[in-house]
Amino acid sequence: MKKLIAVLLAAVLVLGLAACGNGGTQVLNNNNASNGSAPAANTNNSGNTAPSGNTGNNSSQGSDTNTGAEKVTFAGQNVFPGNAFDASKIKEEAKVMEIPSCALAGTDTVYTYKDVEVTVSEYKGSKVIYSTYFLTNQMKTEKGITIGSSKADVEKAYGTGYKNVGTQYEYAFDDATVSFIIEGDRVTSITYTLKIN
Repeated sequence: MKKLIAVLLAAVLVLGLAACGNGGTQVLNNNNASNGSAPAANTNNSGNTAPSGNTGNNSSQGSDTNTGAEKVTFAGQNVFPGNAFDASKIKEEAKVMEIPSCALAGTDTVYTYKDVEVTVSEYKGSKVIYSTYFLTNQMKTEKGITIGSSKADVEKAYGTGYKNVGTQYEYAFDDATVSFIIEGDRVTSITYTLKIN
């Protein structure tokens, strides 16, 4: 059931992104390594600089536990927003789509793997990760949170200094956010998103 919900959320996210642009979605290929059409991203000016500082706060108490680096690893790469992404180094087959960007000008490239979806956008002259969306509980945050973790696990790992809207609990870093959808006391969705300055 959780996998079905994750797949449906991913479909809604992709359709929503496609719907806001002025062009259509184009599936580039289903194997990013076979034809070389999955371009490697360039390193941005900040490289792997660790975002820090929890600025969201919808709670009367809580602590800022998000001052260290947040590293989200997939196939040996840090897929935290703002970092470069080199799809050619990942052996797993991906569905690759280009969609009109809602947050930025131009086109986003979306790489969908079994466990994670990575969206790459052009930002400040470089192709960088705009968002990372967990599809299964095989992906985990640096602090050990996965789909299926409890709300108490999230608060123990990240504190209570979050911004809460409905079922979404968002923690802010300097350059990105991590959002947890919590339903029935369990995490059902995890998304990292680049802050646009």
